[in-house]
Amino acid sequence: MDQMAHAISTKRKTYNMLHLSTIAARVVFWVKYPVDSLSHEDARQRFNMDIGKALAHVQIMKRSSVLSLQKPARDNIETVLKFLHSGVPG
Repeated sequence: MDQMAHAISTKRKTYNMLHLSTIAARVVFWVKYPVDSLSHEDARQRFNMDIGKALAHVQIMKRSSVLSLQKPARDNIETVLKFLHSGVPG
């Protein structure tokens, strides 16, 4: 895990827990689904993007249900949701 964590280092210590948890999640996924395309070693960035998109999607959907949200914010949410559903990497 240390080798994987040092391969993509972060400047802030606050990200360390999230970083290590994505590594642990990927290892569990790799063991459970060894033939899945996300299990290949070169798929670490895609795996992290998928986790990020899934976590962001839940929060964005909650935010979009706020009735008092101003139009520019609503437009931004709509743009982000289109991106999340498109599958295009950021």
